[in-house]
Amino acid sequence: MSRTADALTPHRRTPLAWAVLLVIGALLGAFALTGTADANAVQRRGADKPLFRVSSFNLLGFSHTGKHGRDGFTDGRTRMGYAVNFLNYWRVDVVGFQEFQPEQRDRFMSITGTTWQNFPGDTMSRIDMHNSIAWRTAEWQAIEKHTIKIPYFDGELVDMPYVLLKNVASGRLVWFANFHNPASVYGPAQKWRNEAMRREVKLANTLNATGIPVIMTGDMNENTEYFCGMTTGAAMKAAAGGSYGTSKCSDYPPRPMGVDWIFGSNYLTFSHYHRREGKLVQKTTDHPVVFADVTLPS
Repeated sequence: MSRTADALTPHRRTPLAWAVLLVIGALLGAFALTGTADANAVQRRGADKPLFRVSSFNLLGFSHTGKHGRDGFTDGRTRMGYAVNFLNYWRVDVVGFQEFQPEQRDRFMSITGTTWQNFPGDTMSRIDMHNSIAWRTAEWQAIEKHTIKIPYFDGELVDMPYVLLKNVASGRLVWFANFHNPASVYGPAQKWRNEAMRREVKLANTLNATGIPVIMTGDMNENTEYFCGMTTGAAMKAAAGGSYGTSKCSDYPPRPMGVDWIFGSNYLTFSHYHRREGKLVQKTTDHPVVFADVTLPS
């Protein structure tokens, strides 16, 4: 037995050692209570061997917090560090970020280095950067990078991304798209959400027609309306569950429903869907973080 291990046996623990253990236990307990730890899901994931785990993550933009921003939130750079910890802890392979502002991207890159790539990132304007797709470079390689114009506040057209990625281990291709549709915070925005959804459904149909699986993530700022529009308008289903492949959205929707979504081609298998919104998540963002495992057909 090593000296370190021997020093922590019951008959040798000092008051300082007990204090350290209590702090560690409290931290682990906080993870468990807030849903950040999910050992069972990780074990099940290992048994299932799904190809990848995908997430939709609204980061709460840097400009929304700080000196004149939301009370109770620290600055966006610090919160980006929390977000990276979540991605690593939950073993997320591909993530659709919303409100990914320059200060947060800089922090993301300084932490992750070359282990992650993202698009459009800093290759386009600040508003276009806000919606970026990021992927682990050990797992995925970018084959194509595109954007589609989606109406945002007051109908302003913003370039939002869709990319074709190749899984390094299997060689399989997957389309990923990520969106942020406008909320009604500066007045009614329903007509712009309707037009955004129309364009996103059309893109889903276009990408599905290539025969390559499609995954769409985003903060759609709608629940039932968007779920019904996407699952009846295109050959797509929600990772959260609910009906799909029908002409009417009347069978059953997923419960609970929020505005943060993951959709995929009908023939994909989603498993271990999670909607995390515990205390640690609430320190990071004003949205839950959703993620799910995806298995491609053989």
